[in-house]
This record gives sequence, structure tokens and C-alpha cells, in this order.
Amino acid sequence: MFNRVEIACPALEEIGRRLLAVGEFHSVFFRSAEPVKFGNGFETVLSEMLQANPIGDAVPKLIPLNHSASNDFAVLNKYEFEGSLIGSLLQGTCTDRIVSDEREAYEVVRAILKCAMIKPNGNLCAFRMDNPSWSALTNGATLSWAYFVYESSQQLWWFVCFADYY
Repeated sequence: MFNRVEIACPALEEIGRRLLAVGEFHSVFFRSAEPVKFGNGFETVLSEMLQANPIGDAVPKLIPLNHSASNDFAVLNKYEFEGSLIGSLLQGTCTDRIVSDEREAYEVVRAILKCAMIKPNGNLCAFRMDNPSWSALTNGATLSWAYFVYESSQQLWWFVCFADYY
């Protein structure tokens, strides 16, 4: 149902390197075999993604998942996701800055989205996990954030997550 794909993105690799210096950072791309059917509701879409478990195979530390807590999420459009990810980068880690200022955060996020996600005629939908107890990895962290992002024209999922255990 899902195939893992590798996407080279220098901006993402650099941010990942900075985040890995102080915590756990995961960025995984998957292509779904069939287009996502949003007509069934956002909860169903995310639930199907989590139950298919490609994420657990790629990031074993996420397991076990708390499916009840995974229902606490926000659905973001492209611009809301961009702003949320910029905010996450500006927040930094418990002890370190990840980006120097708003301009760098904006430029990095735009570069990542252009490189990896945004394609002509595509539509982006992001799920921001709002309850850290949704996974074993984020549940024990002092600071964490996680997103599941879907880009329709490529049938591409991106899971990106950071956890700081300071």
C-alpha cells in the first residue's frame, strides 16, 4: 500500500543534522499506491495511514502508537503548515536554536517544500499531531512536534518528527 521513497533535499538534510545534534529527528517519505480519499473524513485518512504502519517500520521507536491520542490533530493547508513548521524551527530545541531568525526559518521551509513536496497542480494537506502521547517516541520527550503531510499530485506522504529529551 505504501512504498518508501528517498528524496534528496539539501535544506532538509541540513535542518535534520542540526536537530539530530540534540535530539531525535525523523524525516521519511512514502508514496501511496492509491490516491487518498478525503471524502471519508480526515480522521479516517490519518487512521488508515497509522494502521498501515509504514511509519512504524521506518521509525520503530514510534511504536507502540496510542490511537486514541492520535485523534488529537489539526488539519493544515499548505500555508498553515508552512507557518506551523516555521514556528517549530523558530522554537528550536530545549537548549539550542535551529535557525538564526525568521528569515532563515522561512527560507528553509520554502526550500524544503519546493524541493520535496510542492508540485504543479498538487494539493497539500498536513496533519499536525497535537497530543505528544500519540507515539512512544514523542510521549517521553520534553519538547516534540510531528507532522504527516500529503501531496496529492505525487500521492506522496512525508512524515517529519522531532523529539528532545532534555
